[in-house]
Amino acid sequence: MQPLLELQRHDDTWMKLNAAYALGEIGPPAACAVPELAKLLDHEMHQVARVSLDAMAFIGTNIRAALPAIRKLLTVDNPAWKETDPNRWSGQIQARFNALCALLNSGIPVDELDNLLVTFLDDESAYIHALALQALPQERDGEDRPGLRHALDYLMTHRWDHMLAHGKRIF
Repeated sequence: MQPLLELQRHDDTWMKLNAAYALGEIGPPAACAVPELAKLLDHEMHQVARVSLDAMAFIGTNIRAALPAIRKLLTVDNPAWKETDPNRWSGQIQARFNALCALLNSGIPVDELDNLLVTFLDDESAYIHALALQALPQERDGEDRPGLRHALDYLMTHRWDHMLAHGKRIF
């Protein structure tokens, strides 16, 4: 696994991509790679961040080490990751979707991720809203949260409205 970790620092972008992909294929035994993968989340190419997040989702453990980088990814717009083709998801949306998948597969209790999950509700993609909305109302430590569940059910049923009202494409 050490050679794959070293390739994360290689100058060639495709080497980084392929090494990250391979680490994801290894799965949980590659948990030690998460800090190196987290360093790639602000790469100039969204593909590198996306593959790194995919790898973290498949690794599924040690994701706490990547939380600061994931928070940053969610709060910073990267103009280079924007898509000009309205028929395609932007790299930024894809990276955020992959970040959400990594978080939800991380084993970190959902109540510890509440603030990050709420951040996803502001995303421009209704698919990201849907995935975050499914995670938020989960029962926490035996505590039933009917008010939150009701509010999130409402949001889930109306998640497309703002996109349809403004004539935006939803995928």
